[in-house]
Amino acid sequence: DQPETFINMTWEDKVRSDFSVDLTVEVENRRGVLARLASSVSDAEANIENVQVIPVDERYQTLKLTIVVRDRAHLAHVMRRVRRNKFVVKLYRDSNK
Repeated sequence: DQPETFINMTWEDKVRSDFSVDLTVEVENRRGVLARLASSVSDAEANIENVQVIPVDERYQTLKLTIVVRDRAHLAHVMRRVRRNKFVVKLYRDSNK
């Protein structure tokens, strides 16, 4: 028989870490769309780590973004900012990680 061993532990009240999130943004294919989208993300105090542009046809393109956010509330704020752009057709979080 071995005596039980206890280790005193404490947890941080607030965990401070950044998270990478993949988003798909379907947009109208117009000049300046990527710049305005990047500005919306930046204005929401998030960072873009990666961008992939996928042409759909002459009128539309799909942007695959990896952004860095603090938490789910911050992600929701960024997504609201991006959706405000009139050229955004559809926006959703990729969940295939």
